[in-house]
Amino acid sequence: MQCKAPCRGEFGGGCPGEAGNRPVVLATDQGYPDALSSAYLAKDLGTGTLLTPTASLSGVTAGALAKEGITHVYVVGGPLAVSTAVVATLAKTPAYDCGGSTPTGQDIAVTRIAGTTAATTAATVAAYTGPSFVRSADI
Repeated sequence: MQCKAPCRGEFGGGCPGEAGNRPVVLATDQGYPDALSSAYLAKDLGTGTLLTPTASLSGVTAGALAKEGITHVYVVGGPLAVSTAVVATLAKTPAYDCGGSTPTGQDIAVTRIAGTTAATTAATVAAYTGPSFVRSADI
């Protein structure tokens, strides 16, 4: 499928980011803490969170990476949540254009954001976005 402007990704909306800079957040599907804390980062990056099993990259997730034209994956959680094998697979995965029809010639960039526990991972994610994203509410 050749994507026409505006390009639509697999989930009906446009691909996240812009050409050459399309981020996504990845967390394990084996529990909710890292996926929950990843929402903060995903919002800051203007994208969403994909899930995968701990030991291997899900085929559905790999397909979404191509279809959405993802160029950078932010892995939330340590190697017990998302294995080093998954990170290595991601780092060797070619990036595609929005729509997944044409490889860009680059591999996906990977950044792991983790702490030693789920709680410290959440704190690390919050700190990663920096203070400009912290908001307050008068309830």
